[in-house]
Amino acid sequence: MQTLGGFNMQEAEAYADYIRETVGEEEAAKLPPYRALPVQALDHAAAYLLAFGIAAALCKTVTVRPFA
Repeated sequence: MQTLGGFNMQEAEAYADYIRETVGEEEAAKLPPYRALPVQALDHAAAYLLAFGIAAALCKTVTVRPFA
């Protein structure tokens, strides 16, 4: 989602502008080119965290039994 929304590109541009203002154009020229984040890895990580949260909630529901 960050790549689709352009968030990571805007962040890289803002960092490059900061480097230009504080250190100078020579240091900004040494920065690596902007590139997209691996969105698939972010999606997988989010899915694993969601699955863990669901499993934890189900485990708590089974062991605590608040409605029994």
